[in-house]
Formats: sequence, C-alpha cells, structure tokens
Amino acid sequence: MQVVDIMNFSLWDNAVHEDGEQLKRIATAKKADTTPASIDRENKTAVFKGSGKEPYITTLESCSCRDFFVRKLPCKHIYRLALELEGADVKQGINKNEYAELPCDIFALPAESQSILYEMCVSKIYHGDNIFAFERDEFSEALFYNGFCVQSVPTLETVSALPLPSIKRIIHASCPDMEGLPKKSAQTKSVIAWVSANIESIIPLIDKRFMFLEFTEHADKHKVTIHRRLAKIYGSSTPRDEDFVVKFRIL
Repeated sequence: MQVVDIMNFSLWDNAVHEDGEQLKRIATAKKADTTPASIDRENKTAVFKGSGKEPYITTLESCSCRDFFVRKLPCKHIYRLALELEGADVKQGINKNEYAELPCDIFALPAESQSILYEMCVSKIYHGDNIFAFERDEFSEALFYNGFCVQSVPTLETVSALPLPSIKRIIHASCPDMEGLPKKSAQTKSVIAWVSANIESIIPLIDKRFMFLEFTEHADKHKVTIHRRLAKIYGSSTPRDEDFVVKFRIL
C-alpha cells in the first residue's frame, strides 16, 4: 500500500505526506515505541504516552504533542492513529502508563461514560458526594461492568435525601401508573410521605430504571488522577440536568 493511500484522511492534502520530514514521521509512527495507550475507533481518537506526566490526546486533525503545536502538520501520533484505523501493518509494543493500575483504561470507555465519570470525580472531590443516580443505559452500565463503580440498591433514606425535583423526576419516570402518584407541583412533605408509604413497591421499579453507583475502592483511590486526565477533555463542560440525573450526599 502506498503512503498516499494510507494517509488519505482528514483535512490533510496527500502532497503533505510526501515531504521528506513527513516521511520520517510516518516511519517512526510504524515503530513499536509509538504504540498508543488506547484507541477510540468509533470517535477516531487515541491517547499516547507523553514525554512528561501528561498523555497526548490525538485526533486525525490535531495532537497535544509539541511537534504538532510547533509545526501544525501531522506528527507521528496522528500518523500512527491513521495507520491503526486503516489496519496497516505496524509494530505493536507496550505503552506503560499510570492507568495500568485501573481495571480499564479510562480512554477505552465510550465518550459518554468518560463524561459521566468526570462529573462523578468532580462531585466526589469538591462536594464529598458518594452515591450517584443515573438513567440506566449502556454508558452508566459501562462504569459498573468495567470495574469503576459498584451498584447500590436504592433505599428510603437515599431516595428521600435527594433534592425534591430529582425525587419527582425519578418517581414519575419509574412509577408513572402508581396510584396516588404525587403531582409534579406537590410539596416536599406529601412527596416524602408517598415515597415512604409505597417504598417496597417503588424500589424495584426505580432500580429497573435508574442505577445508583458508588466508586469502587480502587477507582476512588485514583479519582484525582482520573479527574486530571479527563479534565483536558471535559473540564469546560457543564453538568447535564437530564442525562446526569442527580448527585447527592449520604446524610
């Protein structure tokens, strides 16, 4: 396969890849030392071990390494990502990084799961939150199945400790046909009374619709590191109201 065929990607003109300096970077990209720490093939991004503590975040259009910052042309990391995505013949090596102690590389998670994980870290580090409730879907479940979180069965205490709008949202989504379901305009006292009176019936319904998650001991130990890495991508995002259903403290 010709270089020009492999490198027909993104915003780069094929002529760029035939330059002598670029050919050197393509050659380096094929070496085992340039093996990425992780690749997100769906979103066409990769993470590479950096020269310092911070990893390089790479797409087909940009990279956080100094070579790309200075030259604004494809670096060896961009080329390696393109080669990996094309299934080209490259040498594979072991790229050790500080995620090795975690059950799963955080950048191997779906982007939506990474975002949830980042918001959990923010809430745990800065607000002391311990339990988090999310709509049960493939992205929240990924945190459980990949060993970052354990599930908790909701209880009267934890549900009652939620902000009133969150309690209403959860019970209306989980128990829409329950008799006497409080109106969305109901006050705290009547909502809590209904929850308490029906707790045995509604807990299975809530548990089916929502996941109540806590960090595993190991993930909790590394939450600052996880937060620091994900902040590069999600640090400017605003916590979501509907998707990031609710965060609450254990009283």
